[in-house]
Amino acid sequence: MIFFRNRYHNNRIYVSPAFIIQTTKVSEKNPRLFNNNSDIFLFLKKTSLHTCNSRLIYPCDSITECAVRNRNCWVFDAEGNVYKCWEIIGNQEYKVGEIGKGGEISITNNSLLDKYLHEADPLEDIICRNCFSLPVCRGGCPHKRIENKFNNKNFHTCTLWHNQWENYLPLRYELEQGNVKQ
Repeated sequence: MIFFRNRYHNNRIYVSPAFIIQTTKVSEKNPRLFNNNSDIFLFLKKTSLHTCNSRLIYPCDSITECAVRNRNCWVFDAEGNVYKCWEIIGNQEYKVGEIGKGGEISITNNSLLDKYLHEADPLEDIICRNCFSLPVCRGGCPHKRIENKFNNKNFHTCTLWHNQWENYLPLRYELEQGNVKQ
């Protein structure tokens, strides 16, 4: 983050690690993927301590669960296709639009875009509505919620931080107070 701010002289740039969860079956484990929430916590802890950045540690100060449900957030592939989620980039089935020659976005799949923006509300999910962690957890993954609702999938939609309060809250507090030891 410091690199981007210094290079582009912009304090509005924010870099956040994105933990992609493998949802397909493969014969080998990918050593680049995190295998469990403990590994993710250790990575975030090390990164947060190194950068003195408490925003990486849950709970964060975002009011939406993900860019998917934000009308002004997009993911682009190298061909100029537009998606709402980085987990499905390159899969044409999930393409919601294209970038025109002038840089404008033209929506080509309004029904899918509408699903992402309006059909993944965690408040409509009975499990989320009754969960202690909502709204601080922000409801988990909207893409997986859409897959469960419309494509008969059975993905776990909770955030990586679900039931991990005892790890994250003390570290977040220490980072906010400036009392961290590496």
